[in-house]
Amino acid sequence: MYMGSALHEAWFSMNVMTSGIGTMLITRKTQAGMIVGVSFLCDHFCLGVKDCFAFMENPVGYQGMLEKIGMHEALEIADAGTVKAYVLGLVRWAKDIGFDPAPEYRFCSQIFQGI
Repeated sequence: MYMGSALHEAWFSMNVMTSGIGTMLITRKTQAGMIVGVSFLCDHFCLGVKDCFAFMENPVGYQGMLEKIGMHEALEIADAGTVKAYVLGLVRWAKDIGFDPAPEYRFCSQIFQGI
């Protein structure tokens, strides 16, 4: 899904530092102009990656998705390496206390290739 797609944007939800739950996004742009990416719902205080899903949107649909998330969370543009490090660290920490990431995580984590 992500092979040959250039890194586009990464977003970090500051909500994880206050409420403990937040969305992290990493996106890539295909040669055809579509935005492919993954949304990770992160539980900073307990479960780690609680949910995640891959998506593909045209630029207008992607902007709508960001706006919808932004209605509930304070998203900030971030370095993709920072988002990757946060998510991977959170998964390791949650595993150490007995929680596996969401079942889709194995597929979704492929977005990190090359970052």
